[in-house]
Amino acid sequence: MKRILTILIACFLTMVVFAQVPERMSYQAVIRDASNSLLVSANVGMKISVLQGSSSGAEVYVESHTATTNVNGLVTLSIGNGDPVLGSFSTIDWPNGPFFLKTETDIEGGSNYTITTVNELLSVPFAEFAKSAGSCSETDPVFEDYQPNFWQFSGLNSGYIEVGTEWTNLFPTDPFTFVKSLDKTDIEITVLSNFSGGIFDGASGIQFKVLVDGLQYSYGNLGSIRADNTIDFLTLYSINRYLMAGNHTVSIWSKTNSGISTNVLADPGGWGGTIILKEVR
Repeated sequence: MKRILTILIACFLTMVVFAQVPERMSYQAVIRDASNSLLVSANVGMKISVLQGSSSGAEVYVESHTATTNVNGLVTLSIGNGDPVLGSFSTIDWPNGPFFLKTETDIEGGSNYTITTVNELLSVPFAEFAKSAGSCSETDPVFEDYQPNFWQFSGLNSGYIEVGTEWTNLFPTDPFTFVKSLDKTDIEITVLSNFSGGIFDGASGIQFKVLVDGLQYSYGNLGSIRADNTIDFLTLYSINRYLMAGNHTVSIWSKTNSGISTNVLADPGGWGGTIILKEVR
């Protein structure tokens, strides 16, 4: 009997800029089975398609992958580096968008794709756009002077706390510090971690978010746990816009919908939860 797979488009589609423009994008997703359990250390088959014009538009590039999830159910692909099925990644006409990314998945690791998701690429890969548009070259100062900054923080399990209906700094109590090099660039933050929702006392659920300088993000999402005394894998993502150069902090916050929850924790058991930041312009 076939199982149904739920895919959470977890992370980010990024283009890493080197001296030679690479023809690939990094893609990550969290894989769960029909019972909403993480698919851990398992082979999955995936087909990736780039659609042009609309979510049902023409396929301009298609490739297939066989990948393995990690201990957190996370699968990582390099789009543009799979087995070609249709077209060439290097010839995609990025300026002539919009473009959508279609993913098809076989939980058994083959090519019997039973689950399909389609998401718009809200920004095309910068390096590919510049290359195909022809408006810049590799000798342009934009390419020579700017390299994106990345930060990663791990070891998120620091101790259980009690959370109520007000947003509370869950972790760390002394927030991580990163140093921006440029004014008015954006910061993209992704948290990949297990969370303990704690023991509910009059609470109907608990929410989590990630903040820079303790301030609300420009764009982002909340992660939620609704079952008492439950551990769940959550992906928190946010964008904080136009931050000035200098020192900034990043931290995870939590609150209940009602009542209180005790024993709330990020990364219970120390399973390798991380906070990843990228400075973009």
